[in-house]
Amino acid sequence: MTSTVRRSVAVLLCLGLVLGAMACGGGQKEESGGGTGQTEQESRDERSESAAQDRPAGDLLSASEAFSLARTAAKEWSPDAVLVEINTFPRPPQPDGRGSGWKFEFNSVGQAEKYEVHIRKGRVFQTMTGKLSKMEPIVGRWMDSPEAMRRAADRLAVCTGQGYWLGLSMSDERPVWRIKCSEGGRQQAWVKLDALTGKEIESWSIDTD
Repeated sequence: MTSTVRRSVAVLLCLGLVLGAMACGGGQKEESGGGTGQTEQESRDERSESAAQDRPAGDLLSASEAFSLARTAAKEWSPDAVLVEINTFPRPPQPDGRGSGWKFEFNSVGQAEKYEVHIRKGRVFQTMTGKLSKMEPIVGRWMDSPEAMRRAADRLAVCTGQGYWLGLSMSDERPVWRIKCSEGGRQQAWVKLDALTGKEIESWSIDTD
């Protein structure tokens, strides 16, 4: 082989190696994420996780689940806010005690006002202030709405519709669940339960005989 041919082969080999190295380097390129070295897939994963956190917890919440949202809003309004009433408003709850609409009322002595927090479909829908109410703060570890509905199930067996209503407030120095059901404009049953023990305090239902 002549020296000219050898030089040509060497040049071609060098060019091949250079091009190959460039091709390999291009296949390992990462998308930068603000200088953090994130890959494009990692960035997409973070966006998906953030979007999931922004979605509502669910349309149907129990009283305690909705309360966790309402309490946060109330404490931001006034650190001394205390819960005085819960009820299902404006939508009736399901027979299992979970609902898409809850209203929570708080009192603040410091603000000299009451504060309503309306929960709709897993989110704080609206808030409003008003004249300070004279209701007592709810105390004790009150039972959640599904448990209250379960305790009242026998009395509510006469209910033929889904016109339920639940309310929690203090009565005779204890938290009390009030549960009602109606069909159209006709009330069919109501139950009062001690919200700490689940014991029935009072009840009424239509005569089904």
